[in-house]
Amino acid sequence: MEVKRTKGRQRIPIKRIERESDCFATFSKRRLGLFRKASELSKLCSIDIGLVVFSPTGKPFSFFHPTAESVFGRALSPSRRPNNSDAARLVEAHARTRVDQLNWMLERLEEQLETETEREGRMEVLKAELTG
Repeated sequence: MEVKRTKGRQRIPIKRIERESDCFATFSKRRLGLFRKASELSKLCSIDIGLVVFSPTGKPFSFFHPTAESVFGRALSPSRRPNNSDAARLVEAHARTRVDQLNWMLERLEEQLETETEREGRMEVLKAELTG
């Protein structure tokens, strides 16, 4: 019978992560989840959304829907009314559709990467068992 070597997916307490390597790994994994949730929220509620996070090393990561310019424009000039011309609405609808398509493709690629990473881990375990 195979012995499980990891704790699996567990809930971790919300507190500062002391080990630097654990902090980097957690940030990397949770950042993608946060961006995925922002994407879902923008799709479900048809909203403009902007999210900027900085890694533990200070590198910025961002997510904007539909564009950074439109989100910043609305944030900096909330009293400004959006242009309601037919052309502007068509362009915005096209941009939203394209962004949705690209987000869907990104999600599929992230899922594929995760699957391949898990597969690589299983292959490493098998390799270790065969050579060990």
